[in-house]
Amino acid sequence: MKLNLKKFFEIEAIQFEGMSTNEKFRQALIWYWNNPYLWGEENAEGADCSGAICFALMVATEKPIRLTASGLYYEIFVDQISPDNPGVLFWTTRKRLVYPGKTYEIGDICHVAGFVGDHVLLNMTPPKAKFETLWDVCRDGVITDDYELDMRGINWPAFHKISDSHTWSLDEKLLEILK
Repeated sequence: MKLNLKKFFEIEAIQFEGMSTNEKFRQALIWYWNNPYLWGEENAEGADCSGAICFALMVATEKPIRLTASGLYYEIFVDQISPDNPGVLFWTTRKRLVYPGKTYEIGDICHVAGFVGDHVLLNMTPPKAKFETLWDVCRDGVITDDYELDMRGINWPAFHKISDSHTWSLDEKLLEILK
């Protein structure tokens, strides 16, 4: 059975009536639970870490945008987290890290996850998205000599300024439902 994306968004419109932007952002992230990690994608069927955040922002604001984790960090998520402000957690490298197909230098932003509740994250990692608490992330060795974490909230003026110009790499499945 295949997800009917058109129907998905019709139902979303009904559900989201009356929700705040932050509630919409969190709900869109919750939908990703147990969806596959799909590198370079951001659609209702799966995404990579930054794709899930960009998709949730699109659902919450009706403005498509696509940035990497680093782009989100430096261009949009520059404010403090507040109850009415969608929050995310960024992983920054503390030393040079070499993985198959990717090398991160000191200070690179290498991962992002979105808050779906108080201290609860939707973490989009292979093979599937999962919910984790901040405690889980720290306890499981993510906070080591390799990484530091940075919690940030969205800067709305920055988001609106660039949202129309950063759609260059939206995936084909998402572009189909935006037509």
